Amino acid sequence: MSEQENSNKKENDSILSPSEFYRRLRPENFSDSDISTSHELPKEVLAFELDNITKNQKENQFETLARKLAEKLITPNLIPQVGPTGGGDGKTDSETYPVSTSISDRWFIPNNGWDKDEKWAFAISAKKTWKSKLKSDIVSILGTERDYTRIYFITNQTPSSKKKKDAQDEFIKQFKIDIVIFDGVWILENVYSSNLINLVVDSLNLSEIYRRDEKSLGSNDIRREKKLAEIEENISNSNRYFEYDFQLVEDALEAAILTKKLEKPRTELEGKFDRVERLVEKTGNKGQILRFRYQKAWTYVNYYDDYKAFLIEYHEFKKHIHSYITISSIEYYTTLYTLLRTVQSNNEKLVPLKLLKSEKRELFDFLEKISKRKTSSSTSLTALMYRDITLSFDLIDKTEENRLIFLRMKKTILASEGRLEFPFEQFQKMILILGNIFTDSKEFDDLFETVIRLSETRTSQMEAGQLYINRGGQKMANKNYRDGLINFGKAITKLSKSESQYGFYLASMGLSQAYGQLGLHHASYASKVSAVSILLKPWFDEGNLDPRLINLMDNLLGEEVLLGRLPHFLTWHELFRVLYYQLKNADKIDGIDNLTKFDTFLCVRLLNSNLNTDTLEYLPLICKKEELLLSEDVALFLLGYQGDIFKDYLHVNVKSEKELEDYYNVVANQPLREQFIKEIECFSNKTSSLSTTILGCKIEVQFNTETQIIILAETILAYIEGFLGTSLENLYPSCESILIKLQHSNNEFKVVADKKTHCYDLYWDANFHPVKDQEQIFKCGMDLMSHILINDFIMEDYKIYLEDLFKNQEVNERLQILLNHKIFIGNVLGDKPKLTFNNWKSEITPNVRESRFLLNKPKSNNIDKKKTSTKSKPNKPDLKTIPHNKRKVISVIENKLWDNATWKGMGVFGSPGGVGLILGFENIEFGIKIFEDWIERFGNIDANNRIKISIITDVDDKNPFWYQVMISSNFRENEIDEDTILLTPCRFHLMNAVNNRNLLVLKEGIKRFKKIRLYCGKIEKDLQMQVNFDLWIEKTEIFFVHKNDVKLNDIEYVAVMNSGS
Repeated sequence: MSEQENSNKKENDSILSPSEFYRRLRPENFSDSDISTSHELPKEVLAFELDNITKNQKENQFETLARKLAEKLITPNLIPQVGPTGGGDGKTDSETYPVSTSISDRWFIPNNGWDKDEKWAFAISAKKTWKSKLKSDIVSILGTERDYTRIYFITNQTPSSKKKKDAQDEFIKQFKIDIVIFDGVWILENVYSSNLINLVVDSLNLSEIYRRDEKSLGSNDIRREKKLAEIEENISNSNRYFEYDFQLVEDALEAAILTKKLEKPRTELEGKFDRVERLVEKTGNKGQILRFRYQKAWTYVNYYDDYKAFLIEYHEFKKHIHSYITISSIEYYTTLYTLLRTVQSNNEKLVPLKLLKSEKRELFDFLEKISKRKTSSSTSLTALMYRDITLSFDLIDKTEENRLIFLRMKKTILASEGRLEFPFEQFQKMILILGNIFTDSKEFDDLFETVIRLSETRTSQMEAGQLYINRGGQKMANKNYRDGLINFGKAITKLSKSESQYGFYLASMGLSQAYGQLGLHHASYASKVSAVSILLKPWFDEGNLDPRLINLMDNLLGEEVLLGRLPHFLTWHELFRVLYYQLKNADKIDGIDNLTKFDTFLCVRLLNSNLNTDTLEYLPLICKKEELLLSEDVALFLLGYQGDIFKDYLHVNVKSEKELEDYYNVVANQPLREQFIKEIECFSNKTSSLSTTILGCKIEVQFNTETQIIILAETILAYIEGFLGTSLENLYPSCESILIKLQHSNNEFKVVADKKTHCYDLYWDANFHPVKDQEQIFKCGMDLMSHILINDFIMEDYKIYLEDLFKNQEVNERLQILLNHKIFIGNVLGDKPKLTFNNWKSEITPNVRESRFLLNKPKSNNIDKKKTSTKSKPNKPDLKTIPHNKRKVISVIENKLWDNATWKGMGVFGSPGGVGLILGFENIEFGIKIFEDWIERFGNIDANNRIKISIITDVDDKNPFWYQVMISSNFRENEIDEDTILLTPCRFHLMNAVNNRNLLVLKEGIKRFKKIRLYCGKIEKDLQMQVNFDLWIEKTEIFFVHKNDVKLNDIEYVAVMNSGS
C-alpha cells in the first residue's frame, strides 16, 4: 500500500459518522448498560436446530416458537392452538380475536397491519413438503367458513425466494385470499435483529448456555427501563385515556424516545414510531405531528446513519411545517436542514448538491416569510437568527458577506432584549461555536462582545429578579400586599427571558396574589393568564405537562366564578377539563374531583342570577357539552323541567318537585354566594361593560361586545389597576365613578375628555399588537392616566407622587406585562377565544316555567353587625392595609366644579309657599353646572336626601351667631360592608352672621312646610345675591347640630376641626 493510500485510509478512519459523532457529543443519550455476549447462541447453531425440528421431534416446541414470534412481530391478539398439536384437525394453529381499533393502535408490533375488520388465521408446519402442507391447510381453514381475510403460514423450511413467491401468488389466485409465507430465513433474521434469543432458547428447550446474558444496567438505563415500563402499562390500559387523546400520543412518543435511548432493537423502535404515527393521525394535533416527524427523522441520522430513511422523514416533516409555526418548529426545521447538509457531504449520490441548494432556498424563504410576519416578535427574531447562523456556515470563506451577516445578527440580538420566548442561551452557544471558525473578524468580535454584555446583563437581572421575588414573598407573608406588589413588579421584566421562565412564573403568580389581595381583579387575572402561558408552553412545544397548571387553573376558575363572567368561565373550564384529564391519567394529580367542584360552584351562581329566558334556554345544552351535568340540571330546573330531573335526586331524599325546589334553595344559599364580586355577565348584548374599583371609586369601561374589544377592555382596566394599585395612602378620589367609553378605531390611539365630568372617550385600535404598537399604546396609556389623575383624583404633591411611582417603584416594569395581556391570551386560548355568549350558543331548550324561580334568601343580621363594627373601628385606620375594593366613595361634590365656582356663602328667604336656601357662588357658570349635575343624578326632588346640608352652630365662643354650613353626602350604614371604609368629599363655609334670623327662618320653614328648596345664586361684589330660580332641588331635611355635640366619627367633625376656634 502506498503512503498516499495509507494517509487516505487514516483520514477516512478518523471521520466519524453522524451517529458516532453524536454518541461522543451526548453519551448520556445512549445506553449506559454493559452486555456480555460471550455465550450467545450462534446463528449457525439455531439454523441447524430449525432444520432438524422433525428429526428431534420438537414439533410442539416449534409451534410455540412460531406463535410467540407471531405475537411479537405480527399481531398480539392471537388465540393459541385451536385443535390438536400441529393442526392435526385440519383447522388453524392460531387465529386473531377481535379488539377495538383504539386498543390495536396502541400496539408497537413491527409488522402490524391488522385492522379491526380483519380476521387472520395462522398455520404452522415443520414438514419438508411445506407447499403441499400449506395448500391442504388453506383448504381446511377456508372450510371452517369463519370469514378469514388473511392466512399466515410459518415454516422452518428455507425455500428460495422465487419458490416462496410463486407459491403465494398461485394460492392467492386459486383461493382468493391473501397468503403470507414466513420461512426459516425470516425466523433467523428477526430473532437476531429483535433480540429474541432467549425466547428461542425457552421455546425450543435449548441449553441454558445459549441464553443471552442479561444486561448489567447502568444508572440511566435503570431509570429509563422503569419509566418505559410505567408508560407501556399506561398505554395498554384502555380505560386510562379517551379513545384518542393528546396524552396518549405524548406517552407513545415518550416510549419511543426511551426505547431509542435504551438502544433496544431497531425493529422495536420502528414499531413504537408506527404506533405514534397511527395515534397522532387520529388526534390530528399539528404540534404533535411535527414533533413526531422531527424525532423520527433526527433519530435515523443520529442513531442509525440511515440516510434514506432520514430523507423520507425529512420530506414528511416539511409537509406539516407551514401549518404550525412556533419557535420550536423553526428550530426543528433548521436542525433537520443541518442534518441534510451532513447527509449530502457523506452521500452526494443520495442528496445531490442541486437538491441541497433547492432545500436551502426553501428553508430561507420560510424563515424570511416568518421574519416579516410580525415585526420584532420573538418568533420573527428567532427566524432571523437561524437564517443568518445557517448562512454563515455556508459562507465561511466569504469575508464580506459574513461581515454583513454578523452586523445583522448583532442587531437581532439587541432587539431580543426583554423578549420572554427568545431562546438567547441557545443562540449564545451557537455563536460560541462559530467563534472557532471566525477567529479574525472585527464584526464577529463585536457580535461576541454584544452577546457577552447581554449575557452579563441578563444574569445580573435574573439574580436581581430572584432577590425581588424573595423580598416580595417576605412582604406577602407579613400581609404587606402593597410592598409585595412593588417587589414582584420589579422582578417581572428582569425575569422575562427564556432561561428564567420559572422565575417569570413565580413573579406572575406573586403579582396575581398581591393584586387579588388589594381587590384589583383585572390585573390579578392578567397576571394569572401570563403564568398559565408560561406553564403551557412546554406542553405545546414538547408535550411536557406541568402539574402546577391544575392549581393555577383552579385558582383562575375560582376567580371567574366570583367575577361572574360566564363565557370566560366556560372557556377556561374547557381548557381545565382537558388538562385535568391529561394529568389525572398521568397520575400527576390526586385529591377531590375538581371538575365536580366547579360544576357545583356554577350551580350556586346560576341559582343566584337574574339571567333572562333567552340566555337560559341555551344553557342546558352548553352545560351538557362541557360535562357540567349538575349545572345542566339547574338550567333545566330554572326553565321549568322539574318533573324531568327530580327523580335523579332521590339519593339526597328529594321525592317531589316541591322538595326539589327546597333542595335548590339550600344549594343557592351556600356561603359561596356571599363571596360573589360582580353580577353574572354573559356578554350577550350589543354593548357591555367591565369595571374596577380604585380607592373606592368605580371605573367603568363601556364597549361593543366583540372578543377583541373585550380583551382590550380587560387590558385597559388591568393597566389602570397596575398603575394605581400601590397608591393606598397618598391619592384620594374626588368622585364616585369614572366612565371610559372605549371605541375601536383603526390605527388610532387617543384619549378625549367628554363634555361630562369624569368621562372619557378612548379610541384604541382593537387589532393592536402589543410589541409592534408598543410606543403608541404606552403613550396612549400614559395620556389616559394623566387625564384621570388630574381630573378625578387629589394628591398632595404630584412631583413626589410620580417620582415615587416611576423611579422608586419602577411601575413601568409591571405595566409592560399587563399591556402584553393580549399576547398571553393568544398563547393560551388562540386568536379567537370564546369570550362572548354567541360563541357558545347552539340549540335551545324552550322555557316551560310559568313563573320565575324565587330564591328564599335567609334573614341576616348584617345591619346589627355593621352598626357594631362601625363603632369599634379605629379612628385612624392604616390606609396601607385597606384594599381598593374595601373602600367606597359616596360623593355629591365635584371638586373641580366647586374649585372653579368658588363658594362664597349662603342666603335664606321665606315666602308664603315655602323657604328657600341659596348657595352663593362667585362664578355662577360653574355653580349652574353643580346644580345641573345634582338634578341629573337625583332629580328635582332629592327624596332620599342624598345631598346632606349640615348647619353647625356655636362654632366661635366670641361670636355666638357664627355657624358653619356643610355640604356632604348622606349615606346609610347599610350601604357599606362592615370592613369597608367610606370616603366622602365635603365642602364647608363659615358664615359670619350678626344675628340668628336666617337660621330661625330655616328651622321654622322646615317645621311648617316639611320641605325646603335649594337654589343656585351669584354673589355680587356688593354681597348682593342674584338667584337662578330655574334650577332648584327640593329637600325635606336640614341637619342642625351644636359644635359640642359633634362626635369623632361624624362627618361634621371635619368642619369643626377647621372652624378655627
